[in-house]
Amino acid sequence: MVRQLPYIAIAATFMGIGVAGEPLMPQRAILAAMAVVAITYAFRPVPTPLVAFLYGVFATYAVAYVQHTEADVQSAVAALAVGGFSAATVEKPRIWQTLALAGALIGTATFFIG
Repeated sequence: MVRQLPYIAIAATFMGIGVAGEPLMPQRAILAAMAVVAITYAFRPVPTPLVAFLYGVFATYAVAYVQHTEADVQSAVAALAVGGFSAATVEKPRIWQTLALAGALIGTATFFIG
């Protein structure tokens, strides 16, 4: 059975890198993605809305921090957005792919625009 946390990890990784902005540091981005995936497998059971919210906030904020060793208000707003959408989609498995796609598209656009 597919779980929600891998989709949150995809959205959080792209949003974290997107709000961190230029320059992209591939080694740090890969390190942050690996940490997010490791945490994903630690919370393998089906998450509650609170766990999904906290995971989305932490993962996005952690990726942004690892990418540039500082996290600002923009990172916090993106982290709260990913966390909120993650908590709202806990009982809706068909929305998980949309969450991952939206996070990837918005994060990529934020990276190239900002």
